[in-house]
Amino acid sequence: MPPPRPSKHSSFDALLTRLCRITTSGDYIAVIDGYRFIAIAWVVIFHVNSLLVPDKSVEATLGLADSALYGFLRAGAYGVQLFFVISGFLLALPFAKHHAGMGPDVELRKYFMRRLTRLEPPYLICLLLLYIHMALKQEHFFQDLFPHFLAGLFYCHGLIFMEPNPINPVFWSLEVEVQFYILLPLFAYIFRLAARPRRLLIALFMLFSSFLRIRCHLSSLNLLGQVPYFLAGLLLADLYINMPAGKHKTGTAWDLAGGALFVLLPAVCLHESLRLVLLPWHCLFLYYATFRSEYLGRMLSVRVLTAIGGMCYSIYLLHLPLLASLMFRTPDVQGYDKNVVVQILLTAPVVLLFSTAYFLLIEKPCMRRDWPRQLYRKLTGRTQSV
Repeated sequence: MPPPRPSKHSSFDALLTRLCRITTSGDYIAVIDGYRFIAIAWVVIFHVNSLLVPDKSVEATLGLADSALYGFLRAGAYGVQLFFVISGFLLALPFAKHHAGMGPDVELRKYFMRRLTRLEPPYLICLLLLYIHMALKQEHFFQDLFPHFLAGLFYCHGLIFMEPNPINPVFWSLEVEVQFYILLPLFAYIFRLAARPRRLLIALFMLFSSFLRIRCHLSSLNLLGQVPYFLAGLLLADLYINMPAGKHKTGTAWDLAGGALFVLLPAVCLHESLRLVLLPWHCLFLYYATFRSEYLGRMLSVRVLTAIGGMCYSIYLLHLPLLASLMFRTPDVQGYDKNVVVQILLTAPVVLLFSTAYFLLIEKPCMRRDWPRQLYRKLTGRTQSV
């Protein structure tokens, strides 16, 4: 008698399990990957829209000033800021737990080595491949692109050239993230203070840095221009570890609050004054309300969302050059609304497919803490001692 065939449901579950990212801290928060999915999806469709409507003249020609769809897609540019708050939260969490007596001390050598081995290989491989690809297409000569490549290697293109890297413009946010990684151990000293003073101090720093950015017209390409979002992540980590017991069973009040904040997010992003002052706080309260919610948290913890959200780094690295290449080959549909929807439906699956392959081949292996040692053993032919 032949063995029973695996059901489609079990096969799909197995696929999702293979796609799930590797976590080594033992402190996995599914909701965060759900929001990573929201953020990366929003960024991808924003870039589809920006390739179709590259400037104000095209916007005026198409008469998009009052288009709700156009506004929603344009607001996707600020999906990056959702990532900044998440980064601040996740990286500050071990420091906050340690100073609250809930976890071990953070060894800085391991902290920096983890950032290096986890994030560097996917980024450097992508940077190198795109540099070679652009140079071979003769859009630029190797020597013309080399300064941008070299600055990208050291995450300082925005600091040197004061503009995004032409090799891949989305690299600007990774440079900001690296600046935060380096300075986080200094930021984390604030967790040594008592609860009320430190929260008040973080809140004041958030307000002051927002005011400084507006007053001094700080560039958004460096940490000074984005620091309120990372500080919001620090405050979120502080609030998270001090949530009351039974935090996931508090009725529907937090679901209603989180849902309202979620719906209002695009409007806050599109209103410049509100965005510059309120968006960090909006993200903070949105994430916190979701942590305290019951149904909203469950919705964002669906495995399909968390699996794709867990691949957001690979998707982020690849999506813009893929979109730019794909959209030259897709049919142009009459009417903005129809055209942008068709472009998203045609290009997003291809971006996801290529990004999934990159994730499985490049990024996921780097999630293992011991991958450099394992690679060394394979290259030298040495086997692991028992």
